[in-house]
Amino acid sequence: MIIAYDGKKFLSNRKKMVKDEYSLPPRKSLICRWTGTIFLLCAAALGIGTLLSGVFPGPKSHCGESGCTWSLRPSMLLEEEAMKAVQASPATERRFDAYAARPLVRAGIAGVTALDDGPFALILLCVGLALRRLGGKDGEPLAAALPWLRRAALMAVIWAIGRPVSDSLMVMLLSPGTPEGGQWAITIDLLDIGSALMLGIAAFATVWAIEAGLKAQRDLDRFV
Repeated sequence: MIIAYDGKKFLSNRKKMVKDEYSLPPRKSLICRWTGTIFLLCAAALGIGTLLSGVFPGPKSHCGESGCTWSLRPSMLLEEEAMKAVQASPATERRFDAYAARPLVRAGIAGVTALDDGPFALILLCVGLALRRLGGKDGEPLAAALPWLRRAALMAVIWAIGRPVSDSLMVMLLSPGTPEGGQWAITIDLLDIGSALMLGIAAFATVWAIEAGLKAQRDLDRFV
């Protein structure tokens, strides 16, 4: 008995198998794309909120029997002790609201908020785009998604480092309007920073390892 061997057909089938190795079933692919869309919408909403933070500082909503109301309360941007001191009396809060209404202060609030929320919005954006590509039907979904996951991990590291900076700047920006007056402040929570930083580094290292493995697999396929 003679067994015919078609090398070209074998390589073609192997490439097709490797190409489709990371493809998802139709239902899971749809869920993945819809989840990515939700992340993108959240990123857009956070981006819009960041842009409007200087115009509408300290938004506050309250829902009760008579319905829901929405108001601006800039004192909500303060740390807990300073917020209690400002909200201790209506007169004190009015003075703080007048200070927060100054154009330069509003611009500063917008800038500090962008420093804090901007990287997080980019994390949501990159994750959303990665999920959309993982749910794709054509090409190599994993290879297309990994660069966006790597960018999301990098943004997570930047966000972890930038949070204490933005918190400190917000305190120094708003403190002149409080009863205690202006002050220098450095706000650092090592537990929060360390946790967020380790998660970002872990995600980046994981994506790097997967990309390295995928590259090695491609090199092997070309060699075969």
